[in-house]
Amino acid sequence: MPENNIKENERRDPGRVAITTLGCKSNQYDSSAIEDSIIEAGFTLVGFTEPADAYIINTCTVTNRTDSQSRT
Repeated sequence: MPENNIKENERRDPGRVAITTLGCKSNQYDSSAIEDSIIEAGFTLVGFTEPADAYIINTCTVTNRTDSQSRT
């Protein structure tokens, strides 16, 4: 059945996505924008410790602390 004939409440959820952020405020801003895009695309945003189809870890290795957190 073509997609335009599917009722809104019958559309399939494309999946569950979890995101976590390590590092600076810039990373936090970027993660917020990624979350907005995930929701806009129809995915379900879930907590990072919940079962998900995809996990996003937004980090940098500018400091020793975030470098260590990333490896953990």
